[in-house]
This record gives sequence, structure tokens and C-alpha cells, in this order.
Amino acid sequence: MKHQGTVTLETARLTLRKFNTNDIAPSFRNWTGDNKVTEFLRWPTHANIRITENVLTDWISKYINSDFYQWAIITFFFEQVGAKRIESQHDPENVGSGKVMEKCGLIFEGTLRNADWNNRGIVDAKMYAILASDYYKNK
Repeated sequence: MKHQGTVTLETARLTLRKFNTNDIAPSFRNWTGDNKVTEFLRWPTHANIRITENVLTDWISKYINSDFYQWAIITFFFEQVGAKRIESQHDPENVGSGKVMEKCGLIFEGTLRNADWNNRGIVDAKMYAILASDYYKNK
């Protein structure tokens, strides 16, 4: 693989970029500090903005590493990085996540029983994946 790190990606409707310190307050307000948003994640809701600040500061410091990615987009990983497989999983109770994965071209591969954990405890994991060969065939 030819790691390129977290680079800025832009389309007409979307921009993906590195986090910066200006993102701390909005991240806490809209994401890390919200129990509903973090319900299916592997880390607890941040009790205060300082926790979010510590996490984002850590991520920002890791951007110097070419193999650090804090986001994912299928076109980028197959075409620029040279990945052969992208996989994702979700708690079966989080049905919306599975729909997003399917919209992105990932294929449901099965359910792993008691294979994951999140803020609800030990949970099953619905596994989805897309291979580079499938991506290029359907492109």
C-alpha cells in the first residue's frame, strides 16, 4: 500500500479534511458529547469538552504519519492508497448504518455473534465489505 495520510478530499457536495483545533467545540456539541450520537460507538460520551480536546489534539498530532486516517472514503482508498478490501461493521440495532454501507457499495457478509462492543455492552456485529475488484467492476 502507498499510504498518503489524511489528505483533503473535495466533491461538489462533500469535503473531507483533517481535524483542527477549531473543531473541538462543534465536535463536542454535535457529536462526542451527545449520548444519542455515541450510543453505538466504542467509546463513552465525553463528559466534558476537555476530553474532546484531548482526543482531537492527539489526532492532530498523528497527521504527520502517512498511515494515519481518521476518515474513510471508498474512491480514495482504492484509487489512491491501493487498498484491496474495505470493511465495516455495525451493531444490528443501528439499522441506518447498514443502509449507509450498502449505499456505498459494501456487501453484507454475515453477522458475527458477540463480536463487538459499544456503549450498550457486548453486541453482535453485522459485517460488510467491498473489494477493489468489485469497486472497479461497478465503477
